Amino acid sequence: MNDKIVYSYIDEIGKRLGDPSLYGAASLMVGAGFSKNADCIGDKTNMPPDWSKLSETMYETLYPSEKDNEIRKAKECFGKNALILAQKYEVTFDRQSLNSLIERSIADKNYVPGELHRKLIELNWNDVFTTNYDTLLERAIEQIVARKNYKIVYSQDDLPGSVRPRLVKLHGSIGHSSQYIITEEDYRTYPDKYAPFVNTVQQSMLETQLCLIGFSGTDPNFLNWLGWLRDNMEENCPKMYLCGLFDNLGTAERNILERKRITILDLSVLIEGIKENRHYMAIKKFIELLKQKSEKKKEDILSEKPYENFREFDNKLGWNMNQYAKSMMNVVNHLIEKLDDYICLPENEADDIGKYIDKQLRFILDKDFFEQKYIVINSYCRILKKCNRPLYDHVAEKLRAIVDDTSVDENMKSDIILYLLQMYRLDGEFDDYLKIKNSIKASIFDGTRKKNEYWIECTKYHMCILDMNEAYESLNKIQISSYGEYALKKASLLNQLNKKNEAKELITSTIAFVSQQRYSENRNASLIGYANLVARASWTIFDGQELFSDSLYEDNPFNCRKVVIESRESIIETIFENQRPQNCKINSFNPNAYTITYTMGSPKELKKMEESFKYLLLQDLLCIGVYRDHKNATNAAIKNIDNTSSSPLWRWYKILSTNDNHICNMYFTRERIYNAGLEFVQKFYGQLISLLEISMGDNKSKEETFVDCKILTDIASKITIVLDEDRIVKLINIFIRIDESLSDEDEKEAIIGNALNIIRYSFNSKILNECIGDLLDNKLIDYRFTSFFNDVDCILEEVEEQQFKEKLINSIKIELDSNDSKIRDNAINKFKLFEKLIIDSVCYEQILAKVWNQVDDFGLPLNNTYLPIAWIDDIKHKAEEKTIAYLLNPQISNNYQDGIILGGKTADDQVLGYLTVLYQMLQNKNNCIFSKGQLCSIIEYFYNYVGNERNILDRSYDIMGLISQTRERLKKN
Repeated sequence: MNDKIVYSYIDEIGKRLGDPSLYGAASLMVGAGFSKNADCIGDKTNMPPDWSKLSETMYETLYPSEKDNEIRKAKECFGKNALILAQKYEVTFDRQSLNSLIERSIADKNYVPGELHRKLIELNWNDVFTTNYDTLLERAIEQIVARKNYKIVYSQDDLPGSVRPRLVKLHGSIGHSSQYIITEEDYRTYPDKYAPFVNTVQQSMLETQLCLIGFSGTDPNFLNWLGWLRDNMEENCPKMYLCGLFDNLGTAERNILERKRITILDLSVLIEGIKENRHYMAIKKFIELLKQKSEKKKEDILSEKPYENFREFDNKLGWNMNQYAKSMMNVVNHLIEKLDDYICLPENEADDIGKYIDKQLRFILDKDFFEQKYIVINSYCRILKKCNRPLYDHVAEKLRAIVDDTSVDENMKSDIILYLLQMYRLDGEFDDYLKIKNSIKASIFDGTRKKNEYWIECTKYHMCILDMNEAYESLNKIQISSYGEYALKKASLLNQLNKKNEAKELITSTIAFVSQQRYSENRNASLIGYANLVARASWTIFDGQELFSDSLYEDNPFNCRKVVIESRESIIETIFENQRPQNCKINSFNPNAYTITYTMGSPKELKKMEESFKYLLLQDLLCIGVYRDHKNATNAAIKNIDNTSSSPLWRWYKILSTNDNHICNMYFTRERIYNAGLEFVQKFYGQLISLLEISMGDNKSKEETFVDCKILTDIASKITIVLDEDRIVKLINIFIRIDESLSDEDEKEAIIGNALNIIRYSFNSKILNECIGDLLDNKLIDYRFTSFFNDVDCILEEVEEQQFKEKLINSIKIELDSNDSKIRDNAINKFKLFEKLIIDSVCYEQILAKVWNQVDDFGLPLNNTYLPIAWIDDIKHKAEEKTIAYLLNPQISNNYQDGIILGGKTADDQVLGYLTVLYQMLQNKNNCIFSKGQLCSIIEYFYNYVGNERNILDRSYDIMGLISQTRERLKKN
């Protein structure tokens, strides 16, 4: 065989092994001859038996008197006659005896995988099939470092759900089979009994290049499998490579095999001049060549960096800017062609390219006009955007000057505009953003890429300002000419807009499209990793099942998901390096106080800021939301860039999109809200209200809300500390609508309860007047809404006051008679709130009597809002006397009683209430209330109470965290 042909065949197989995505995959079928490469335990001269040796053993057992008859032995043991011989053996003895003979002859435990077994199995085979009974290949898999994820298929029952690469034992395996395929009858019935195996090999032949090794031209396994495959596939049977030493194979035999589409890959050309151990050396050389041909070369994206050293160039040659432009256009065109293959770049590649191009951009911006200057700058901006390179103000100003220069051809600044728009959006410079956006002519974006990039940018802008309807309209203008990068970006943005079904359709179509393409491994890794990343954002739309796996590209540096994960790890390491662990307590949101801290940026801080930008720019490039395992890293990165711009809109949106209540509560502090600027806060607040109104719509509208209702209400309530009364009233109306629309009491309490407690600090007379109708109608009664206005004066016009008093008195009188404690409590709240308005009413005494009609154990009005001190001035009902009785007989709920932890949650409120009444009574009476004995009795009660509660700390088990809760409680009290 011609040497060049052999090497070209090896080169083809090597390419398939090296980059199956681009060239197609290769599969392997291993025959008995390859087992001779095993290492023997003990006698090194022994070799595992091949077909001829196994046949001779059966022959000598069947015909002991004819064992020296070499002619008959050769005839009985040759080719397919060996199968008839095995059939005779089974008939003469039995099946179990035949199985035992096979296992004794194979002597599997006497051999271990050799070097060639390990090297062969390390290659990137799509599947490995074997007709061998021994377990050498399985054991070789256990010994290799690379590709240890082979799935071993011992029977056809193991095939369903098996993931490639697989090692498929076609004829049985020692230790796992009760019957081996060896007799003529076994082979006759094999296509029917083992159809899944035949179909699997047939499918592999259609999808991959099948190589056979360890078979001779007369091997019955080889001949039978060739026959089955040809029977099923007929003229569609693709070619196969039969690899081995075939220098003694006759011309006729070669022609017969070649007519059957068997390509003889004669390895004898690899070992010319070698006389000893030729089979071993030929196979070894063959495997070494395959490994060499299949080794992945590092992607050479930026091989040359002309003009990298400006100083050296200046000193020696001087500058010719036209020559510079010509050389650099060659570089950028090469770069863009490469970069277009990938959704994103590995961090080291992005940094290397980004720094180089950024240096070129800064240099060229300061040069006078020369031919192609703006074309070069436009290309630089395209590359820098792809490399997630932050754009600093002084560079942005120069780029902006180009954009505003009407003498510059519009087509020469499209990518400059896209770069600036992205940076203005992230920087919160929306005036500049809109000035550029509103001045753009549609003709600037003349290609599919530019148009899609523009509409993606518009979508992100509208999402940033929480205008989801406009975002959706922009998103629908993206053109999907073929399913790839932009289809997946659109799907990712659809996910964030909660358009799950549309996203699912795009992802599914893209997967189907990509799987049919012949891309390079790196491009495939980038696309499939990205599709996997987008799909992970919406497990629910795939019913909890992973649509496909990117495990084949798990180690590929261009796998988008790998890039994102490594970026997260990098930002965590950068942000938290050299930080000392600190124990700190997070204070609750207190609208009555705030602090501002200013710090100078150290080099470490500047590095954190830059790395944070790169991490966030990667997310922006990929159009992905904040994944669950990226929430904390995103939160930390956002905080690191907080001082980079005065407008926090994009940062606030990014935090909001985490949809994490803890992160949002920690981020939206008094300091950030006060520093954000009133105009901005008002706008953001309006957007939050719009989202809340959507979330209260029908079920379809709720599904389209990307943030939980509770998070929206919590943030909106915090923002009210700097807002006017009308906006606060609007939020209260939202609370009322939420309360009326939801049926789950716990859900309502979680959404409304905390938010009301925050905005109550902003309540005043104007808000009270706006809410009077709601108070009379008992809105938000579950949250004791009326009691939130206790310290607010009610100021009404005379006509309004009279109408209000009539309605108020009627409602209080009716509600005080209610058996529902919430309704009665609310009536008492209204009575106390508006007592000054109705005290001169003829009905006042009647109402007061109703208030005192239901009393507690001390004779005080029964309610859950007011402490006894609230009634202290009511002389008629002896309120002071009854309050003193309350103080002399404290009744605090126990959390621990009779050896049992009760876990009462109201005990602290009771203690605080008691102390409040005690303090105010002592003040009112100048500390002259109790005798010494009474005071000692009170002190003794609480001493014993605390001592009793301490018993919880002595428990062996901390049930539901009650021990730690009690420890904190005792410290606090």
